[in-house]
Amino acid sequence: MPPSDIPIDVDTSSSNQTPLDALSVETRNHDCPLDREKKETATVGKLQEFLGIIDRWDVFEDIQENLARDTAKYKEKLENLEQAAALEQNKRASSENALTIGDVECLQNGVPLPKYHALVLYAKEDNELGKKIIINLESAPHSFKLFCRYRDMLPGMLFELNQLSRLMETRCNKLIILLTNEFLRSPENIFLVNYTQKLQTQYDFRKIVPIVCSEMKIPSALDIYTHLKYNHESTNLNFWERLASSLKL
Repeated sequence: MPPSDIPIDVDTSSSNQTPLDALSVETRNHDCPLDREKKETATVGKLQEFLGIIDRWDVFEDIQENLARDTAKYKEKLENLEQAAALEQNKRASSENALTIGDVECLQNGVPLPKYHALVLYAKEDNELGKKIIINLESAPHSFKLFCRYRDMLPGMLFELNQLSRLMETRCNKLIILLTNEFLRSPENIFLVNYTQKLQTQYDFRKIVPIVCSEMKIPSALDIYTHLKYNHESTNLNFWERLASSLKL
């Protein structure tokens, strides 16, 4: 016997209605004394109760097979709707979590979002220097996984600074900053440095790796760190080894 709380769900637009369909429609369209306050609750249980009142158990026995079939169809429809709703919710959540170009592929393949050894932060004017640092660290023997906003950030992101801050907190182990006068003129760069300093205090974990790339006066907030000095002749192994070692801590 089908569960008594399953609604009677019929297609009232069909011209080939069975007597059961007609009875269901009549039950919905009239003020049934069994359920005046909840007119729309036409369930199998209510149908059984109604047939019992008029002593037509023979009808209920005759339609049990149809009820069982319709109940199975109704349950299948509910499951499909729930699965579709869950899929839509997952898509929405995935879309909200995707911050980088690589995230999209990971979410499509159902694998965890990538984490990075470091976020490399520099001024747009220092793009060539930034690319050189990234290429060297991502190549063998170091093979670090690095994030660069100009290369990896999804286009069209709203509130990019908020997204970068979230990425820095949850998925980047270090922040490499290429200190130049152009870098210090960027409010966005200063904001991310200050935010990362806050994370250092909160988690008691060293995250900022400053590289001084030009002759400049270093701000007092950054002068407390040990600096790496970079110039165009910094091809000696000591510079790259020290930088790589700082990312392994």
